[in-house]
Amino acid sequence: MKTVLVVDDDNDTRNILRLRLEREFGWHVAEASNGPEAVALIQREPPDIVILDWLMSGSTGIEVLTIVRQHMPTSQLPVIMMSGAEGPAVESEAKALGVVAFLHKPIDFEELKRSIQQVFPERRN
Repeated sequence: MKTVLVVDDDNDTRNILRLRLEREFGWHVAEASNGPEAVALIQREPPDIVILDWLMSGSTGIEVLTIVRQHMPTSQLPVIMMSGAEGPAVESEAKALGVVAFLHKPIDFEELKRSIQQVFPERRN
C-alpha cells in the first residue's frame, strides 16, 4: 500500500484530502501541519508522494522542499505543491525544485488525480 503525506497548516484541507485520497486510491494518508513536522516524518519514514502547501505557519513549502531535495534518500521524492498564493514567481520557484505539479487552491481533485497518475501511471480511473 502506498503512503501519501499531506502537509498543510489548514486542518480542513488536510481532512478533505485525506478522505478523498483514502477513498479514491485506498492509500495510507499521513498528515503534517507544519514544515518541521513534515521534514521529520519524511526523514523518518519517506512516503511514496507528498502533497505540500506552499505557505504554512513556521516555514514555507519551498523550505521543506529544499531540505527534502538536499537529503539524498529523499532527493527524488515526488512532490505536488499547492498554494492559494498567486503569481508566477511562486510556481516558478517550485518547478525549479522539481515538483511534479503546482496546483492552485481550492484544489480541483480531478487535477490532483491527474498529477498523481503522472507519478503512478498504473493507477488509472
